[in-house]
Amino acid sequence: MTITTKALEVFVPTRLVNPTNAREHWRATHRRTSAQREAVAMAVWAALRDPRRRITWHITAAPSRRKHVTLTGHVARRFDSDGLQAAMKSIRDGLQDCGLIHSDAFNSGHVFEYAQQPGKPFGVTIKVELA
Repeated sequence: MTITTKALEVFVPTRLVNPTNAREHWRATHRRTSAQREAVAMAVWAALRDPRRRITWHITAAPSRRKHVTLTGHVARRFDSDGLQAAMKSIRDGLQDCGLIHSDAFNSGHVFEYAQQPGKPFGVTIKVELA
């Protein structure tokens, strides 16, 4: 994890699954997405804490302030573009859960980009920059 005054970069170890192609029970889907949202929130909160246990980064960057978010999936096999976005839905929701962004709607002002790299370790690198 890396923090600068204008950017935050966090790696969240998780396995991405394309929900449009997955054939799984709804409870398994719910369990996976809930775990991913919680992992994102915990990783972001851990990155934002300074040694004195105070959250400092969001004080200068309110959740409603415009941000450029890049989500890079480290995957076993490449996804197609719509599958990658669908697989990252719970990751994006986790950013909202932890208060880093106020909304992930189109009119929120935040810009989201998606990328992927095949190879281990599997997970997602989240890079948030102030716009």
